[in-house]
Amino acid sequence: MRQYHYIIKDRMGIHTRPAGLFVNEVNKYESKIIVMANGKTANAESLTEIMDLDVESADRIDIEINGPDEDAAYARIKGFFEDNL
Repeated sequence: MRQYHYIIKDRMGIHTRPAGLFVNEVNKYESKIIVMANGKTANAESLTEIMDLDVESADRIDIEINGPDEDAAYARIKGFFEDNL
């Protein structure tokens, strides 16, 4: 299992466009990816669940990646958040 923590820098938080891009990235991997924020947990494959986390700027998110391609997923997700959020 790999874990990643990130503080959201985008002034709008996680809104629809980056959330949709994130879900598209996540769906490229076999690993199970979970996102946690604000006391809630979301399946990273679900746009609705990601949006229900209500992540705003300066919020911390925690991501758990577990599966056969977790190292590749970790590297891409880390890059995604740093580039987009």
